[in-house]
Amino acid sequence: MSEPQGNVSAVEVDIYTELRTAERWWTEFERRAECTVFQRFAWLAAWHNHIGRHQGTTPVIVRGRDPNSESTDRR
Repeated sequence: MSEPQGNVSAVEVDIYTELRTAERWWTEFERRAECTVFQRFAWLAAWHNHIGRHQGTTPVIVRGRDPNSESTDRR
């Protein structure tokens, strides 16, 4: 197992079970991160609305972040 990188002393974890509650920070993150089309909020929301919801799928989104970093998602 590798040693932790950087100076993060704690990680704040948020868990979401509804896509709409994660949309704002997720789409903001997309603008600065590299990701595939299958990791984009719009694609996953469309998939869930047309397929997942009808099959009884509950989304679980886990976000880990440095609680001391600057964020546009201050509550």
